[in-house]
Amino acid sequence: MKLTELWALLAYQLMTGRQRAKLAMFVGVDSLCSQYRHVWGQLPAFRFAFERFQIELAALTKLAQAQRRHTDGAAQRKAQSRLELCELAFEVGAAIRASALAVGDKKAASKLVFSLTQLRIGKDALCIERCRQIRTSAKSHQSQLESFGVSEQKINDLSIALERFAAKVVETHSLRAANKKITGQLPTLFKTVEEIVYDQLDNLIPQFRTTASRFYNQYQEIRVMTAVQGSQSTASEPEPEEPPLLD
Repeated sequence: MKLTELWALLAYQLMTGRQRAKLAMFVGVDSLCSQYRHVWGQLPAFRFAFERFQIELAALTKLAQAQRRHTDGAAQRKAQSRLELCELAFEVGAAIRASALAVGDKKAASKLVFSLTQLRIGKDALCIERCRQIRTSAKSHQSQLESFGVSEQKINDLSIALERFAAKVVETHSLRAANKKITGQLPTLFKTVEEIVYDQLDNLIPQFRTTASRFYNQYQEIRVMTAVQGSQSTASEPEPEEPPLLD
């Protein structure tokens, strides 16, 4: 595992603050023990435990990377497509109102009184509904709208923007469901890695207290898990107690 790739996962939003802190600790243990392989290599139990630790940490990392692939940029792409749709729909809707008011049809004009802010905020479904209403009205009055700047091409552009945003909404809903499944698997993987560290490595490390004091002391420092700056664990998340380190 590349250390830079692992550290990149620490900022991952779908992990809790405590999970990110634990991952930071796991990364530190992995890096340190890899550097001192020549020290513990002659202790079979430590060697076996560390090999298992690396396998399970790789599985945890792979899951977190899958979670990252699912979310990276999806929300931003949807937000951008919504902005493009709303700006175009607002322009067309305003032109339709102008056309209706020009002939004194206040009732028709009142049906499309949507500000740009009203189109941009709120639930996705409501945004799509309002933009479709504008498109339907534009198609119905296309012949009267040419002189108000609403061409057939502009209506087609609105249709394309509308379908693009609708597709992004479906995509993000699917990703959210996939992320929920992935997030539900994280606690089990964390627990597996924790048990190897707490039950095996922590109990074997005292053997190096005098023979490899530098390795021993650095291990103790890394095992003091600190919270990632700016993150907080959720009150509803059950967390096991940190086992005390052996003196």
